[in-house]
Amino acid sequence: MCKACAKVQRVAMARQAVAVAVTRRHWGHILLIVLAILACAPASFATERAGSAVLMYRDSDHVTVWKPVGTVSSDQGQLSAHARWSTDFISAASVDLVTAASPGGYTEQRHESELGGGWAFGEGRRLDLSATVSRERDFRSDAIGLSGNWEWFDRRLTAVAGVGLAAAATGRAGDAQLWRDRTSRDAHVQASLVLTPHSVLDLVWTIQQLQGYQASLYRYVRLFQGDSPLHQTAVTEQVPGERVRHAGLLRLRQRLGQAWFAQLDYRLYGDTWGMVAHTAATRALWTLPGDAWTLSAEGRAHSQTGASFYRGVYQTLPEAPQWRTADKELGPMWTASGGLHLEWTARPTPAQAVRVGIGGDVMHMRYLDHPYLRERTALLATIDLSWER
Repeated sequence: MCKACAKVQRVAMARQAVAVAVTRRHWGHILLIVLAILACAPASFATERAGSAVLMYRDSDHVTVWKPVGTVSSDQGQLSAHARWSTDFISAASVDLVTAASPGGYTEQRHESELGGGWAFGEGRRLDLSATVSRERDFRSDAIGLSGNWEWFDRRLTAVAGVGLAAAATGRAGDAQLWRDRTSRDAHVQASLVLTPHSVLDLVWTIQQLQGYQASLYRYVRLFQGDSPLHQTAVTEQVPGERVRHAGLLRLRQRLGQAWFAQLDYRLYGDTWGMVAHTAATRALWTLPGDAWTLSAEGRAHSQTGASFYRGVYQTLPEAPQWRTADKELGPMWTASGGLHLEWTARPTPAQAVRVGIGGDVMHMRYLDHPYLRERTALLATIDLSWER
């Protein structure tokens, strides 16, 4: 695989790794985490990479999310290990909360940790194992994943296959008796083919099966009678207990010149709830003269149909439908986004690199059949810092 194409992928993955969101009073805590990670990394001779990032999300629907992330990794010959920590700090006063149990808004924190390791057991062959724990007041999840990597034809063809298992429980804060369980199983297969010295084609297929409680204990669905503008009653949300999700991804990574690189994605999604989604994305990266500065730009367009049981308004009184939801993300919608990211690389020694990045994205979401929220616009900003040996 060409190094240029790999760099495009690295930048994309780094941005996605910090893709959600802490009030300003936590900046001192975040700074201590950043300094601790970066100070300890060079002291450990085994450490290959350490980094930290902070993402801010703010939209026109009064939702704010801050997310600090810290990562460390080590590679010792055949064995490798990595650790990741993140915390989401969320505050919301969305107009959509009129359909939930907290119309005045809410604040929430989520902590997530991941540990993993890998074993290279031959030329082009590798196994990786990871475990992830996520906790918040009304949700907890434990997950494990196993994947394998194989290379053939002098690394021109790379195959990756993996499986995962997660057990989760959702509840209502303050009610220790009200908890519901959910499990998920997933698998993925990826094939990467080097077409030319400057282009790589990726094909990815994923499947996920979810079983158990998948609704929100906080969300209520309003029921109407005929064309009356006033709802008569509200009932708890209820969705099917099983969902199977499929997704296929086609990706082309291409070097366009000495300093220009590009990536094109198309993703097709479908599930047993009747949703179908199309996503197209493009990324371009330009390394400025001197190789110290890198500028990247990206754009993304997404459209989806709604779940088969989704209704913007349920006009079913005096009956309540078996399946009902007020989740706007299960309805028909489209999204458009784009952004820029600038990264500066310094080399204290020939064998080390320190990278500092800053970026911003604008996202517009349009809900085609939701009575309380028709659209929203969001701003995402990221700051990342990493050390690499």
